[in-house]
Amino acid sequence: MKYVNSLLASDETIRFETRRHWLVYGYAIFMLALLVASLALPQNLHGEKFLIAIFLVPLAGMAALFGWIRRATMVIAVTNHRLICKNGFIARHTVEMNLDKIESVDVDQTVLGRMFGFGTVTVRGVGTTIDPIRGIANPIGLRQAVFGSP
Repeated sequence: MKYVNSLLASDETIRFETRRHWLVYGYAIFMLALLVASLALPQNLHGEKFLIAIFLVPLAGMAALFGWIRRATMVIAVTNHRLICKNGFIARHTVEMNLDKIESVDVDQTVLGRMFGFGTVTVRGVGTTIDPIRGIANPIGLRQAVFGSP
């Protein structure tokens, strides 16, 4: 988390760090599953297997690349003084909020989110709200870090 480390004051330490959940690779995993299923087609369909592979391999690669970019460019960190949310690489959007100005941290998790440990987090502060951040890994840990002891 080089970005967060570059923002720290001398008396500031990181309590908690998270980013998007690994399920951002869901489309790539789905495409690879389709590829494996297509390889299980009957033996007399060699030409069709090749066409399916030519179509699915680049799609899976692009989906994996876009998932990696989405995951690598989002950072959420809780320090002993503030909450830092950074999204983007070339065009960057950063929001920082002092911990003493945070009123609530809303966590929404579906059944699948509870099973795999991801959810949507909305931070409400005095006079402002951070837009909902979807697909965050360990949202309960984020809420505990904001309101818990160091």
